[in-house]
Amino acid sequence: EALNGRMKAFMLEDMLHLETKTAKPDCEVFSLHMEKGVFEMVVADPKAKSCELYEIKHCNELSRAHAVYLLDDAVCTEVAAKYGEIAGKYVIYNGKTINVMESGSNGKLESIKYWNAEKYVEGLKK
Repeated sequence: EALNGRMKAFMLEDMLHLETKTAKPDCEVFSLHMEKGVFEMVVADPKAKSCELYEIKHCNELSRAHAVYLLDDAVCTEVAAKYGEIAGKYVIYNGKTINVMESGSNGKLESIKYWNAEKYVEGLKK
């Protein structure tokens, strides 16, 4: 059963990468593996010198734990230095789409959009 869950998670990530790359052909779309953790999807726009950071979770419950790297100031500073200003931070999952204000590692409140995976893909096609 654990293997089945991991396979579904990988398939969801692959599908979201492909859909995002199709909708944003001028952007780089990739997973970013860092010493501290992984962003399942980064959408970097080299022209705008900006990026969007995504955690992709194969679940339907909203959890602050899903945004742990999005809220880590040191991790985000490292990413911004390489890919440009962070234009948005998102968790894509199977639950409801909602904006949540979360306290980051530096104590500053940050907006994290928890985005329903199906709604995210529908939004790309507009």
